[in-house]
Amino acid sequence: MRVITFAFIILTVVQLAPGQQKPLTRDEYVRMLYSLKQNPGGRPDIIEALRKRGIDFVLNDGLRGLTRTKGANDDELKRALEEAERRRQSPETAKLPSAKEAAEILERSRSATLAALDDMPDFVVKQVIARSEAYAGTGNWKPLDSVIIAVSFSTEKGEQYKVLAIDGAPVESERKGDYSGLSGSTTGGEFVEALAKLFKPESKTDFKILTTDVIRNQPSLVFEYEILLRNNKNGGVGFKTPNGAKDFSFTTVRAGEKGK
Repeated sequence: MRVITFAFIILTVVQLAPGQQKPLTRDEYVRMLYSLKQNPGGRPDIIEALRKRGIDFVLNDGLRGLTRTKGANDDELKRALEEAERRRQSPETAKLPSAKEAAEILERSRSATLAALDDMPDFVVKQVIARSEAYAGTGNWKPLDSVIIAVSFSTEKGEQYKVLAIDGAPVESERKGDYSGLSGSTTGGEFVEALAKLFKPESKTDFKILTTDVIRNQPSLVFEYEILLRNNKNGGVGFKTPNGAKDFSFTTVRAGEKGK
């Protein structure tokens, strides 16, 4: 968080920039966590507050445990809290780079990713997917089922899927380019193809720097991205285009390497 400090002999005055809010206090953060019982869909608001306002309290194991319990063990909430603590400890090192620097880092990530995908070896893996469901806007997710899928990749055929079992019961299915025939939500291309779409020029991906993070002990940048489905003729990243869709978008966050 940026502040403007004026020092007069022994008097220090801290002035917040226009529109800037004070960091979250411990009591305020705890109240927000407890409010999730009545409003489970409020987690994004807490995450946004952590990222934009930061915290003014020392993060301890008790608060980490409370965050896991009240926040339904949400990974993004836990990461935002840990990053807020790193910013509190070292505000300078957690500063976001300029727009130019962020663009340069993103371009290096693009080049490295596409080069790695060109060298991707053929592989076969078993994918285990735990699916959950929730009423729209509630964020109150409940386990639905568990799906086991055989996923293979080759440069000739791309990614191929074969459903093996649902909730432990074997399933007879054909190997094909997706498993959208399965009832409920499905994905596709998340091993190679979605990553390629993300960085290809024809996707016209709109990247925006969101926050900082640490991944595998490396300082990183987190970008928010948006792809209009009309820019992906075979469907957006991670799902297929709905019938009649014209101008929908898909938004999520991903981390990019910082300073290298």
